[in-house]
Amino acid sequence: MINGDETVKKRNSLVNITVRSIFVVFSVLTAMILLFSYQISTRAVNQEMLRNMHQTSSLLQNLFDTHLAQGKHLQNNIAGNTALQQYLVRHEEKRLDGYFLHLEKTDTNMVFDFHFITRQHHILWDDGNAPFFGLHEAELEQLSKGVTFYNKWHYVRAGTGERAIHLLVRRVPVVDERSGEILGKLYGGIVLNNNLALLEQFKIASDVSHVILTVGNLPVASTGEISDNFIAALNSSSEFRSPLDNKYLYSRTPLYIAGAETPLLVYAMQDNANILSLEYNYQISLLFYVVSVFLAALLARFLIQKRVAGELSGLMQLAQGCSYDKKSMTYSGSKIKEFNHIGRTLEKTFNDLRDKERSFQDLFNFSLSPIIVWDSQGEVIRMNPAAERIFDRHGEFYSEEFLSFQSKIRPQLSMINEGASITGMNISVFETIYRWNLSPIDLEGGVHSIITQGQDITTLIEAEQQSNLARMEAEKSAKARADFLAKMSHEIRTPLNGILGISQLLKQSVTQPDQSEKVDVLCQSGEHLLTVLNDILDFSRLEQGKFNIVFSPFSFTSLISSVDSIYRPLCREKDLEFIIINTVDEHIYLNNDKVRLNQIMHNLLSNAVKFTHKGRVSVQFELIDNAADFVSEEETEAQLKCLNITVGDTGIGISSEKLESIFEPFEQSEKTTTREYGGSGLGLTIVKHLVALLGGTIRVRSLVGTGSQFILSIPVELVDEPQEDSVHYGQTNYRDLFDRSLSLLLVEDNRTNAFIARAFCEKYAMHVDWAEDGLVALDKLKTHQYDVILMDNQMPNLDGVEATQIIRRNLKLTTPVFACTADGYELTRNEFLNAGADYVIVKPIKEQALYEAFCYLKERFLLSQE
Repeated sequence: MINGDETVKKRNSLVNITVRSIFVVFSVLTAMILLFSYQISTRAVNQEMLRNMHQTSSLLQNLFDTHLAQGKHLQNNIAGNTALQQYLVRHEEKRLDGYFLHLEKTDTNMVFDFHFITRQHHILWDDGNAPFFGLHEAELEQLSKGVTFYNKWHYVRAGTGERAIHLLVRRVPVVDERSGEILGKLYGGIVLNNNLALLEQFKIASDVSHVILTVGNLPVASTGEISDNFIAALNSSSEFRSPLDNKYLYSRTPLYIAGAETPLLVYAMQDNANILSLEYNYQISLLFYVVSVFLAALLARFLIQKRVAGELSGLMQLAQGCSYDKKSMTYSGSKIKEFNHIGRTLEKTFNDLRDKERSFQDLFNFSLSPIIVWDSQGEVIRMNPAAERIFDRHGEFYSEEFLSFQSKIRPQLSMINEGASITGMNISVFETIYRWNLSPIDLEGGVHSIITQGQDITTLIEAEQQSNLARMEAEKSAKARADFLAKMSHEIRTPLNGILGISQLLKQSVTQPDQSEKVDVLCQSGEHLLTVLNDILDFSRLEQGKFNIVFSPFSFTSLISSVDSIYRPLCREKDLEFIIINTVDEHIYLNNDKVRLNQIMHNLLSNAVKFTHKGRVSVQFELIDNAADFVSEEETEAQLKCLNITVGDTGIGISSEKLESIFEPFEQSEKTTTREYGGSGLGLTIVKHLVALLGGTIRVRSLVGTGSQFILSIPVELVDEPQEDSVHYGQTNYRDLFDRSLSLLLVEDNRTNAFIARAFCEKYAMHVDWAEDGLVALDKLKTHQYDVILMDNQMPNLDGVEATQIIRRNLKLTTPVFACTADGYELTRNEFLNAGADYVIVKPIKEQALYEAFCYLKERFLLSQE
């Protein structure tokens, strides 16, 4: 590991850092001020130069316009002169020479360099000046053709290349004042090449040093000497200064004739001495500033070092003494407030650190838990006495056991070096198990050392093992109980199927009152036994958490109708008044588990009818808006209501001592109640669990001899009426359910169950073929075709689930399979449906349940085939 002192090549004193900081701050500040001043000065100078150049450009354009205006005025006067007109009328062209010669002598501001007159596109007369500029008669005729408009100035170029002559030409007609006849066309021309007279006017008027006239990039006239590439350099430069000569400033002025653009450019050159002087003065001031800052830095260093260095020496002595000597030192104080505060703080901090280090050392030495400190390479730095004791045997340090421990923990030490933190690692030392926690000690961005602390968890591990064994035994016991209940359910439902089946068949066939009463007793006994069995199975499923709640929309009317149709006849048989008080709209639809609501109502009303000998049994329905007490804020956005159901009776009542335990399993109000009224004692327990699964609450009020009242509050969701996709059959004449005689394959190993099922099915005019197990059923299906298969579950050789899978996967048959099982568990139902069954009937077979199954068969399979 690299020491922090080695990573810094050179350390500076506070005095040097302070002086340098002051120097840098002052330098930056002054540089910013100078830069800001320079920017402002430059902007002002540039704006002034730009304004000056604009004024120069405007002045030059005005001078050019004035020069052209003078020529225009002069030419118009000449064309309107009567003498000139008479000369042309009388064809006295020679006298024109004298006229123009006199004009040149008398007019000192003659604008034009030459004149000529044409008639019918031929030269009639010229003043003889044109040949001096290289313009002969042919060039003049060509020139006359290039001027298209009267009374307007035209820029015209005669010739090509460097010998081209650049001209400004104006044409006016000479009209006879008497007859109005055009006697000729008077042309006046100004030669721009080397036109020093014009440039001198520009130079004097604009007060500049030089003036250059160009046509594009080609210079045609100049008041001074210019190089060949001077104009090109000026055109490529965006600055005011000349790119080839820093002594001059220039302005570029394009010349316009009557607002029309021309290729003529005028460059005006001005002396740049003032600007150069300003720059020189600025450089001198910058040099003076640099020297001043340097001298100020030296002075500041001297003053700071003299004042601060002595005060810092006391702080350095304090820090070095506490760092190296590890002993208490006292700070003598400082006259500088900040240094004094730092010194006192360091003094207190070092003393606190020594106290903490002493406390940590005591904690390390006297800790009962083993603590080992490792370096980053996995070697031991130190260990406390508790750690030494765990490797001690008979008064000697057992090195072999320690090396074994070190080899086990070293991979984790490597992980700690990579930034991890490990807790809860179990490593044994001799026969004792320790749980080790590993944490890195970071120093200067890296892992300096690793501290490990152990805890003896041998007793805890043994307790966990015992707990796991107990849990496994409990799970094994629960599974055995579940298997036992499933087996007993099947074994009890099988004969119970025969009892209830035969009693239902007999009930429809006997006519004598005494026999009918005996059959009723048989039916009621079977129903009671079935209720007890269902209660036991439901309680088992609730204990195992396998009770499923299925929400679906249903009509509230159907719930009331079911309650009324079942319990009104029962109350009438016992001369009890049955009252239904409903304040809920019977046409609404609820989204809830209708089956479990019916089960809750059945258990409460069955108890009410059973324990009431006279008086009445009542049930009240009420829908209120406080469903928010049962659900979260997100769920309140749905149409949630609270359905309050109150079941009351005038029965034997419940004592106040028993009210708290009435919902416990196998509990009834009195011990004699079970002997007198029967029952499993699980009904109210199941009700409480079902209400909780539906998200509701249940309360009870009761007085002995007066009666009981059970109040339920269950959250329900209001939904729209679902689309009916099934056909309802209301007839009870079973033979009329189907239009033809159906063939049914009955797969049942129990002869009694097969007899009952055959008897029920033959009431629907079905032809029943019986198979004793799954293998026999598969053989029959290979040679015969059936309309429906009624399949039992637990059979020898091949059970119902496996047989259904073979029918679907191997035989590829689509014949409807209706499972009929004595196992009422949801798991068995799902296994059948996953294997390919279309419907599941739970034994014992009841006539109404079988009727509903056959209605489902007709609607889903038979009607769709027609």
